[in-house]
Amino acid sequence: MWEQFMDNGVWILVAVAIGVVLFFLLWRWSSWIVRKLVPEQLEEQRERVKRAVRLVIAIVGGILLALGITAVVVSRYGVDVTPTLDAVGGWFLEHGIRILVIIFLSYLGYMITRAVMPRIIDGLITVRGVIIGARTPEQLADNLKTTDWEMSVEEVEQLDEMSQPVPVYPYWMQAMPPPE
Repeated sequence: MWEQFMDNGVWILVAVAIGVVLFFLLWRWSSWIVRKLVPEQLEEQRERVKRAVRLVIAIVGGILLALGITAVVVSRYGVDVTPTLDAVGGWFLEHGIRILVIIFLSYLGYMITRAVMPRIIDGLITVRGVIIGARTPEQLADNLKTTDWEMSVEEVEQLDEMSQPVPVYPYWMQAMPPPE
């Protein structure tokens, strides 16, 4: 019985069936998992995380399903895939860790850049000119006329008097006339 199970590729079909069941369970439980992991205050991020989790589940599930179906078809035609699997496994053991480290470091660099660059840019950017907020040519002409306008001496004195800061304690008391 075990030989027939192994020789006819039935084990692959059973593995695919288990994978499909797990795929649908993960798909169904992803909303619950995300709801438990992401706080309620971050409702917008929760939806994005749920979509991302479901996308990852769909991609991984699709790849595993395709690999299972390919294995069944290949075994039906009597092709021995053991040398190929050994070669791929050897290559992955030789290069896989390096690739995973590169992916991790790239992601880490991306996250650091994403956090730091806005602060650097905000510190470097300064306004280097006059901002003209005219919407119509008439408004622009009126705004440009203000360059010829000047205040009189009395107007400047009046603005200076009105914009004097109110003295704070104890200075306002010192400015009071002495009691008689």
